[in-house]
Amino acid sequence: MKHFRSDDLVAAGWEVRAGLPCPVEPGPTRIAHRALDALRRLDGLLAEDGDPELLAEVLALLAEIDSAALAARVRTIAAASAAEVAVADGQVSHAAWVAKVLGMTGTAARQECRMATELAESPEVLADLAAGRISRDQIAAVLAAARRQADDQEAAARARQEAREQERRRREAQDAADQAAAADAAERLRRAREAAEREQRLREEEEREERDRREQDRQDREARQEDLLERAREGVAPDGLRQEERRQRHEDPAAQARSAAAQHRRRSAHDWIDEDTRMGRVEVHLPLDAMAAYQAAMQAAMTADPKGTPPEERRTYQQKRADAFMDLVDAALGGGRLPRHRGVRPHISLTMTVATLTGADEDPCTTTLGVALPSETARRLACDAWFTRVVMAPDGQALDVGRETKDWTIAQYRAVAAMFGGCAFPVADGVPCGRPMEWTDIHHVEWWDRDEGPTDLVNGCPLCRRHHTYVHQKGWLLSYDMATMTVTVTRPTDDGGTLTRTVRFTGDGPVPVGEDPSGGAAAPDPERPPD
Repeated sequence: MKHFRSDDLVAAGWEVRAGLPCPVEPGPTRIAHRALDALRRLDGLLAEDGDPELLAEVLALLAEIDSAALAARVRTIAAASAAEVAVADGQVSHAAWVAKVLGMTGTAARQECRMATELAESPEVLADLAAGRISRDQIAAVLAAARRQADDQEAAARARQEAREQERRRREAQDAADQAAAADAAERLRRAREAAEREQRLREEEEREERDRREQDRQDREARQEDLLERAREGVAPDGLRQEERRQRHEDPAAQARSAAAQHRRRSAHDWIDEDTRMGRVEVHLPLDAMAAYQAAMQAAMTADPKGTPPEERRTYQQKRADAFMDLVDAALGGGRLPRHRGVRPHISLTMTVATLTGADEDPCTTTLGVALPSETARRLACDAWFTRVVMAPDGQALDVGRETKDWTIAQYRAVAAMFGGCAFPVADGVPCGRPMEWTDIHHVEWWDRDEGPTDLVNGCPLCRRHHTYVHQKGWLLSYDMATMTVTVTRPTDDGGTLTRTVRFTGDGPVPVGEDPSGGAAAPDPERPPD
């Protein structure tokens, strides 16, 4: 007979009572350790077994384990909140404590705490979760539906309150006018007393109606949540639950009205610089009617790449949308209809040195918001801009600020529009980009800043934002012969050769390469390298 030491028995989960070993009811920590050990052993076994039926059965069981683990996790977070462990641990909030223990971000920790709070009030749902009758994603879909419904109801309640306040202010103004028109003090006092009594009665009625409405809203939320939970227990997938929730909301006129009020209150726009990518990001939340207007504007601004555009220069769908969005912004800034800010129309203000402007230096420039832009981007923007001379002292003090000078005149812009009709960048031989003139800048073929090129029609070529960037940042060299109205772009290729494209214009549009606009055959260009 094998004998065990007391230490061995305790380590195995037993205790000695009256000289006999007795099993000890394991605590939460020991149970969690055993579950973790079992999962680790399972992971090792699965690496050695590829039986499809076995894997399917294990995967289904793991889904139940995941649900049970979530239920235990939620109960633990709720219990920690009730015990105020965050205060004892010196954390600023319960979510901060959860983030520290679980090693997650603050946003994810707040979501965990919110789920724990919501499920702690529903023991039946927790029981279903622990038993594996509903999954993590199913309960997430149900809770998200309940939050959306609650948000809509709260937005509708705020809208009702605002309407009541507006009506109350109207009555107060009318009461003041009536009292001012009274013949004597006694009449004014009587009218004031009646107005006060009426307002008290209306306030009590509104409070009673609001309590009844909120109770009805609560019952509606519980009924819809119970319906979705029942469907989840029947095995409806999370996507099906979301679809069912949308269907119920769309078929309920009251819910539609609440949703419209909530959408209007939730409208927002945020913009920031992503520190990882160093790109600007814009996030806009719009009501459906505003979204329809935005989509209509984007559809009008979006254009496909012209036929013949090489595959490596074609844009993705998202890049086309980004270009269209910026075209809309440029159109708004250039249209002259936006309100003035501090006495001037909206514009982009850049600060750069003369050396950067002329290309002698590559120091970045900065906007008035302190955002640094590459030197080539600054020179591209300077192609069609107003300039202000500022002479600075060594200590940074401005000694002289010259008057603004405009680059291209309106008459020149109209002439260029008549000559080219749009972006003149050749995407293929004889094929210009053709982006409308409204979306273009006039580019100095001989750069105004670096080469002292004149601001004259012989030196102006319209380019859209995308191809203007190509000329300044992508290594393309652009030339323009006004006598033949021929635009040529070249760039070196990876194999050491040169890629050249040419397009000719007649005022009525481009003509194919090698064709004389008058009808005869054009002489080949001796300076153009072979394709």
